Amino acid sequence: MFKYVLLALAMVGSAASFSFCDALSKNWAEGQPLSKWLFYLVVLAPVAYLIFGYITKQFGLALTGSIVNILIVLFTILIGLFYYHEWQMITPIGYIGIFLAVVALFLIIFFGSKTDLN
Repeated sequence: MFKYVLLALAMVGSAASFSFCDALSKNWAEGQPLSKWLFYLVVLAPVAYLIFGYITKQFGLALTGSIVNILIVLFTILIGLFYYHEWQMITPIGYIGIFLAVVALFLIIFFGSKTDLN
């Protein structure tokens, strides 16, 4: 069980790293000097891919990819909303989509694997 908790934390860490890279890219796109953020991008992106590869080895691409990618979407949305204050950029239908992503994550985690995770 402890192994699966660590792997779940690794999934969250991998997704958070990718989302942080997205946020750094936005900073650069808004005119901030790339050199300020380049170090973080160069370090974080390979680490996130290595973590993702390790988790994929344990659970397979279908399960790991779907969970990590949904988490990337959710984390990036949260960064956009809370850090960049982009509340007005998401429509009510968009918020329904975010809710459905959370539902999809729940369904995949609890019912999407034939592997006994207990």
